[in-house]
Amino acid sequence: MKRFLALLMVILTSLCLFGCGDDPVPEGMKLASDTDVVDYSLFVPKEWIVSSAERATTHAYVSEGDRTNVLVMQWNITENTKTVSDWWEKEYKPQVFESGSIQDCKALVEGESSLLDTREAYKYSYTGKIGDTYFRYDIVACVTQGSIYLMQFTYMQDKTEQGKEITFSSVDTHKEAVDKIVDNFRFR
Repeated sequence: MKRFLALLMVILTSLCLFGCGDDPVPEGMKLASDTDVVDYSLFVPKEWIVSSAERATTHAYVSEGDRTNVLVMQWNITENTKTVSDWWEKEYKPQVFESGSIQDCKALVEGESSLLDTREAYKYSYTGKIGDTYFRYDIVACVTQGSIYLMQFTYMQDKTEQGKEITFSSVDTHKEAVDKIVDNFRFR
């Protein structure tokens, strides 16, 4: 009987320690999301600065000198937007590409298959201009838990001389970190 009770205590302790609780923080990363507010865990490199985790959004960026950033948002599914493709075509794209808030929008990738925490997701990439500065936006989006979740990475243009092609070297510079952020994202 004592062996049985000892074994039972070991099993219960193991369940409490390993079966419950928060996601483990991947090596070299830190938790950016407030898991009391949002229903996902977003991990970013330790060096990145977390600037917000409120109202179903989380935002972090590389540094004061490099504003490459990640933003996780949650959108409500509507009668017209039950899929990621519907959301992109009927809500996001018209708001961004047609509203005039971002100029010179150019789609680079639309609807490429991907994963976000084992869930079917889609990638979208586009460039646009705000004021005199061009940005590149890479989005991974999926439908889960009754909402559309998107993880958006924003890259600023390189400093270029007038008339030269606009480039975004931070896409390559931060590729490994961005891949690690996407790979370690977890829904609760």
